Amino acid sequence: MTQFLIVDCPSIFNAVLGRSILRELRAVTSIYHLAMKFSTQHGIGKVRGNQYDARTYYNNYLKLAAKDMTPRTMMVQLQDKTSNEASIKDLDPREIDAEVKTGLIKDLEDLSIDKFSKVLKIRVKLQEPMRASLVAFLKSNLDIFAWQHSNMVGIDPNIMCHRLNIDTTIEA
Repeated sequence: MTQFLIVDCPSIFNAVLGRSILRELRAVTSIYHLAMKFSTQHGIGKVRGNQYDARTYYNNYLKLAAKDMTPRTMMVQLQDKTSNEASIKDLDPREIDAEVKTGLIKDLEDLSIDKFSKVLKIRVKLQEPMRASLVAFLKSNLDIFAWQHSNMVGIDPNIMCHRLNIDTTIEA
């Protein structure tokens, strides 16, 4: 099932399709050709863009954006399957209630896992219910961590090795 966000604002796009829906449709896109192909019941479907129209829409969008149009989002009432109470959720993921701070977390504590000097680092300022839950989760999933290079088995060398794309027949 695909979820859509409906936004009432001027845009150069008719629709923005994410990776999940493109994968679900098994669509193949070509930005260079302004085309998308996908499977249908009657063969291969194709959506083609037009460079002239795209340029015209983009220029119109720039004119409208200069007027500082504020987007309006739609509120959708969802019915919770486990209860009969209806809840309203804002579908705009861009609006965040709290200020998001990113950066390096300096206050880390060492969490000793076992006697073999396996150590994980977690944040010092974690509240106790979250800290206990995180420690329990990490300890129950120790087999996922690669503690040594020999633990990283099954990785194809074509993926993990970097090769420069250089034509050796051309001299500088």
